[in-house]
Amino acid sequence: MKFNRRFEIKIILLLFFAAPYFIDASTSLELFEEGIDHFEDKEWNEAKVKFNAFIKQNPYEYEVRDAFFYLGEIARNQKEYFDAISYYSKLQKRYPHNRYRKEILYLFGNCYYELKITQRSEYYLKEYLNQEKKTDKKNQIINAYMILGQLMEDSRQWKNATKYYQNALRLLEAQNIGMSENEKNKAIQKAYYKLGLLFANKFRKNHLAYSYLLRSMQLGKIETPKLKFLLRKLTLINITNKEGLPDNAVADIRVDGDDVWVVTWGRGLARFSRSREIFDRISLPSSQLRSAYVDFDNLYLASYDGIFVYDKKKSRVYSLNQKEKMFTLAQKVIKDDRYIYFTTLSNGAVKYDIYKKSIEILDVNSFIKTNYVYSIVADHQYIAFGTLENGVIIKDKKNNEILYLNKKNGFLKEDNIKALFIDGRYLWIGVHKAGIYRYDMIQKKIKSFDWGIPFPTTIAKKDKEIWIGTSGNGIRIFNRETEKIEKLRAIEGLSSNEVTMIRIEDDFVWIGYLDSGIDILYRPENEYN
Repeated sequence: MKFNRRFEIKIILLLFFAAPYFIDASTSLELFEEGIDHFEDKEWNEAKVKFNAFIKQNPYEYEVRDAFFYLGEIARNQKEYFDAISYYSKLQKRYPHNRYRKEILYLFGNCYYELKITQRSEYYLKEYLNQEKKTDKKNQIINAYMILGQLMEDSRQWKNATKYYQNALRLLEAQNIGMSENEKNKAIQKAYYKLGLLFANKFRKNHLAYSYLLRSMQLGKIETPKLKFLLRKLTLINITNKEGLPDNAVADIRVDGDDVWVVTWGRGLARFSRSREIFDRISLPSSQLRSAYVDFDNLYLASYDGIFVYDKKKSRVYSLNQKEKMFTLAQKVIKDDRYIYFTTLSNGAVKYDIYKKSIEILDVNSFIKTNYVYSIVADHQYIAFGTLENGVIIKDKKNNEILYLNKKNGFLKEDNIKALFIDGRYLWIGVHKAGIYRYDMIQKKIKSFDWGIPFPTTIAKKDKEIWIGTSGNGIRIFNRETEKIEKLRAIEGLSSNEVTMIRIEDDFVWIGYLDSGIDILYRPENEYN
């Protein structure tokens, strides 16, 4: 009984003397809670005062860990990154097993990145990703991937940069990542934009670059003008003499499966192997070429020194002539059924029968009425010749009707024709100094287009668009449905305004220049428009 009484007295005395400490501890948490309230309201200075007072008065309370963490976050939000690192470091050293220890690795990486201390930033962010892949804080993992992507870009590690941006994008496109919809869209836009630039500028996978940049433009409005410029500028590759092209002055291009035949103005013929990305020079009697047509076995070539046939299988070339007469100053070449037509500025048009191996000359003594024939085009019913002094001569092959579109007959303002293209019932005409005309071959009516583009050089069709290349003014694209005209020049991204030819290959547009080699534009109609 005596022992129990003494024990009770001790307990009472202990409670009596300890009571003030319990009361103070409870009261001290008020400082911490007030600090939390200020922090949540983003009242950084007030929160900082409360947390510091709490730590000073109660250095042994468990909540001191949280107070140090919040002080680090306050400094980081105020862009005082060295102070933030100091608070996080104190927390890690004093309480190495604190509940923030993994997240602080990310925060160290973030702060060092802002301070441009890149090696430390990279180290801490990689450590964070190694330890926190299963965290609920997906937004921090995304930010870590994006920062590492930028760090890899800065150190020219393009593949690693792509990997980190793609990892970020995969997480961003998941459902719940702890971001608002607006923040998420901005982050996705940035990831698409970064990947698009990498694919365009570093890997030359511009079909991917196009898709990423287009998606970035669709998601946000801030970068839209810049992205529109990039999309117009985007090319699969700009091929010049640096890549092995014999001459930057390109006269014609013919796509032949994996092979691309490039005709140059002063250095002959080259074959570009797309799979190997290698140019092979083809030896010919003339180095001054103007045009080509590729058939199954043969390549037909118009040159300053005559017209030639190159046998692709035998790698052998021979010239087409008539009684030792060379057809010099040849300009264009097309195929029309069993015939190959060459235009020349010396002998009119040369008609070659590929079955009979015979030649017919259409010159000043024929229905063409001139020796100066420059352009030519044909379809199943019509063949049209563009001359330098007699305008356009159209022949209806079904009934042999011949029509002359020239200045004398009131159709054109000038008779120097540089480009022709048949689009169904319409014949598009490029007149040297008078721009573009369109002749309706059914209704026999002609229309001129005042687009302010003298010196047209070539005309092509892509889906519902008519593409017109010019000498000095780049390209104009006419939408046949909306009748709107679009400009595509050096300022919009072309390598030059001196366009000599345009070839369409599905979603790709091959553009030859007088001075800048070749551009290949990726232009899928539905997505681009």
